Amino acid sequence: MVDLSISEGVWLFYDGKCPICSSVADYLRIKKQYGSLNLVDARDPLNYELVRSVNEQGFDLDEGVVIVHDGRFLHGQAALRFMAEHSAVRNFFNLVCKGVFWSENVSRLVYPWLRSCRNWLLRRRQIERIDNLKLCEEPIFQSVFGETWKEVALVIRRRYANRPYTDDKIIVEGTLNISCAGPIRFLAPLFWLLRTVPPINEKSVPVSVDFDSNRHTKELHFNRVFQFRNRRPYILRSRMSQVKANEIVEVLNCGICWLGTCSWREGKVVMEHKGYALKLLGHSVPLPKPYAGMLTPLVARFMACQGDCPITGGVLRLSPP
Repeated sequence: MVDLSISEGVWLFYDGKCPICSSVADYLRIKKQYGSLNLVDARDPLNYELVRSVNEQGFDLDEGVVIVHDGRFLHGQAALRFMAEHSAVRNFFNLVCKGVFWSENVSRLVYPWLRSCRNWLLRRRQIERIDNLKLCEEPIFQSVFGETWKEVALVIRRRYANRPYTDDKIIVEGTLNISCAGPIRFLAPLFWLLRTVPPINEKSVPVSVDFDSNRHTKELHFNRVFQFRNRRPYILRSRMSQVKANEIVEVLNCGICWLGTCSWREGKVVMEHKGYALKLLGHSVPLPKPYAGMLTPLVARFMACQGDCPITGGVLRLSPP
């Protein structure tokens, strides 16, 4: 087995079934002073031992290529910046790479679009992901809770059992008492229009929630259906994903993002609010504090829900801090 920590040259790990990644591998040229360029198709079983060295670093090859040079592992955006800085301008691809990824700010803007394009192409061609880290074998929230996952109550672990890159589905049903007061009443038309938390006063509202995984993403999809009296069913959809460690982001249909953390402390799931953002062109743009500060007290202080929790059999309360 090649020891990449002391190996010479540049090693590029890529997805051999991805047209974009294959083009990178075909056309990339590295300056001579950096040694030879070694291409490693992560889907080739013969490269298993080499890919394992990438796995040990915790890099997800479905999120980007990996470059190894002088014992350094560079992933995704950082790998493309390495190409831009150290590639030899011998063809159109290298010229474009230098032009797009020369700046950290520009590459930060462009890279999510490139990654989304790659994922779309794989879906169109019905090609499964590499999943080199075997993420589909563990629940999405296992990495969110981290070392405390084994301490989480079994009934809660079953609730958070959805795995990424699968068709897992968990259905929860129960009732909620929903109250709306203060300024929220004046903003009710906007809430209805944006399909956010329903701004209505009603008790014992039947609610069902489908927690759906997606075969092509690591996101957890929420499909909530509120059965209000004398109204059509109100559907609230959102999707949640892990940013890093215990940081999560939940995105509503209208593009409003809720930022927070999720942890297990003192026998409870604790979610802490960290701000709001807007999802624009694949990027989460944080809302300025003055605007985010206006949303937080409105939602937290004047909106409270409580009802029967269908998981624990007890009472679920969502109320002001």
